[in-house]
Amino acid sequence: MVSRKDNNKNRQSFSNIIPEEDPINRGLLFYNLPHRLLIHSGLYESQSDYVVQATRILKNDPNIGADDQYFRKFRECTLTREDVVKEARSLYPPELADTVISFTDDLLENKTIGAWSFLSSPIIRELQIVSDPEVRKYLEFILALCDVDEKFLTQRSQNPDFDIDALASEWFILDTDFKTNRVESKSVQFNLGLLLHWMALFEHYLDLTVASKKDKRITFNKYLPKSTQTNKLTNSVNVFLEKIKNEWLIENSLKNNWEAFFSEISSKINEHSIDGKEVDAEAVKKQINRIRKGKNKLTINIFIERLAILNGRIEVDDTSPQLLVIPFIQVISSFQDELLDYGLEAECIERIFQTYPAYIALVSKRFKEYCKTGQLKPQV
Repeated sequence: MVSRKDNNKNRQSFSNIIPEEDPINRGLLFYNLPHRLLIHSGLYESQSDYVVQATRILKNDPNIGADDQYFRKFRECTLTREDVVKEARSLYPPELADTVISFTDDLLENKTIGAWSFLSSPIIRELQIVSDPEVRKYLEFILALCDVDEKFLTQRSQNPDFDIDALASEWFILDTDFKTNRVESKSVQFNLGLLLHWMALFEHYLDLTVASKKDKRITFNKYLPKSTQTNKLTNSVNVFLEKIKNEWLIENSLKNNWEAFFSEISSKINEHSIDGKEVDAEAVKKQINRIRKGKNKLTINIFIERLAILNGRIEVDDTSPQLLVIPFIQVISSFQDELLDYGLEAECIERIFQTYPAYIALVSKRFKEYCKTGQLKPQV
């Protein structure tokens, strides 16, 4: 989100919403995706935490500490190219180290590097192993969207005054009016458009890759925020938790009872315990309630250990792309909480997220057009 201090109506332009100082998060369609998906999701506490944990995995050394000099310099933004080269040579085989160093040079010098780079790399790797023609076509479609961002960054680097309002309006549905005195309307529209677009892209990917018909009913529509009669917001994380709890209660012919839900989770954890350590219902209650209150984040690990364990109600494959639904739900909930903090009322937040089906339709139309023509068009 942009600074809360700037409410100058004369600056209601998307050009003022997208800063250029953070290279890895630059872009239009995927602006700030790495930060939101890695940090706001709860996958990592910070970009530094992400680097530390990745290094532990790559070096197969869980004892690597966050206070090591390399990570201190990373947090202080004082890393030199020589630091990166030395670290890359110690982490990777020669060819891969050269690739990492080359990418770092591009990141420092090339104005077209941005969030699209974060997304395109795993897609290119997946294209090397995916055989399903429709899935391959969809991955190529996502890469075409990445090309849009690269071209956008090229235009912006060549013309710092490049006005992106018309371009943003072509790619996002930006016809919602936001009545708040604390945040620019266009900032909310743009960030909302980003999130709903990402959600629709990922949901379409799930439709193509998840095998069973039952699983294909996975949709973010089920987890959109709701406002209460007293105009309080039930964000997407709470909608998600309520849905799991209510389905379990219905299956067991019980009335609305969180205590029974916590007790059942505790029983299942203890039933499947390997080390013999027991977890009581009160501990489960505290952990889930901290998530409900927004004090802790809903993570994939918590989902697997505390929710998916319920009587096989949710089948979990640790490698399943379905698990990425969890950080997505946390990301959109964090954004909903931002909107509350910026002065939007719960009813307004519920209403603007109701535009999500329009993004589902938009992504579907764009993909069908891409399959027919091989061309990517903003609006169909």
